[in-house]
Amino acid sequence: MGKFDEETYGYLSVKEYFADLINAGCFGGEEVVSADDLEELTGRTQEAADGKERRSTYRDLRMRLRDGTSFVLLAVENQASIDWEIPVRFMCYDAAEYKKQLDELHGKKRQRREEIGLKRSHWTEKMGAGDRLHPVYTVCFYHGEGEWNGPKSLKEVMDFGENAERWEKRFSDYPITVINAEDAKVAKNCRTELKQFLEVMGARRDREKLNRLLQDRAYENLSRETARIIAVMANLPEFLENEEQYKNQEREGYNMCQAMDELREEFRKVGMAEGRAEGRAEGRAEGRAEGRAEGRAEGRAEGRAEGIREGSEQTFVSVVRNLMKTMHFSLEQAMNAVMVPEEDRARLRELLYGTSL
Repeated sequence: MGKFDEETYGYLSVKEYFADLINAGCFGGEEVVSADDLEELTGRTQEAADGKERRSTYRDLRMRLRDGTSFVLLAVENQASIDWEIPVRFMCYDAAEYKKQLDELHGKKRQRREEIGLKRSHWTEKMGAGDRLHPVYTVCFYHGEGEWNGPKSLKEVMDFGENAERWEKRFSDYPITVINAEDAKVAKNCRTELKQFLEVMGARRDREKLNRLLQDRAYENLSRETARIIAVMANLPEFLENEEQYKNQEREGYNMCQAMDELREEFRKVGMAEGRAEGRAEGRAEGRAEGRAEGRAEGRAEGRAEGIREGSEQTFVSVVRNLMKTMHFSLEQAMNAVMVPEEDRARLRELLYGTSL
């Protein structure tokens, strides 16, 4: 599991955010799930039968919701890329959950039988007409690039052959629910700081949009959990390394506007901020003629007059590499996110891969 998946797991482990995600993504913002009624289930694995062997199947996050006198089991799976096996995988996960409930039911019946002294019988321990299982709902939280264009049901990965109409209508389908982290409607339906996190997710590939977003006062006083996951997602290493520096002393939260301001300043210093084109023009016109020092003062250009080709190369390499690693960006996507000019991209490829191709 990657760093961003781990951070997301930790973030959604907070019951308020978990409940908000289910309510916003599955019920249009209606408060169906209350954080007070949730209980995180211990462990992230469960046993699944595999012939004579036993193996562990992994689920990202499981919560049990008390619904009146009964329970509902809710599971959220993080997904960074399109997976065409996901309907089968989710079906196996859920089947393992139901098998676990059956095993627990069998165990309780066995204990009762032993307490009253009945002889062992396979049938006395099986599920009866009055026994019931608790429903399982698994949700895919997709935080990859763009829209989810993978399957949303088992039927979509089936080959029904030449007589499709005959077999398809008799097929027991297995639909899945996908919540897209970039869906603006989901963010709008949120009632907690999950809204800020999802807003940033929707703007992560547009640096200018992200800059504008993180100037909103709603980002001046976020909880540590929200501030941290935004820092991981938006690639703000300064925040991750010096969290206390960004603490809002008046309201005890964390100021992501300040963190983004400092990132903008870093980009400005290496020629990646908004005035880069103007700075380069002035630097070449004036800096070359009057010296590097004056060129820097006039237009910030001499510091980056030759783009990536002069100075701060490792800063660019580090930022782009971090985006590719933590956000699963391609090289082109990472360069777009930090606005690398076309004339500098060949040099950046060479620094990263040893070739300009």
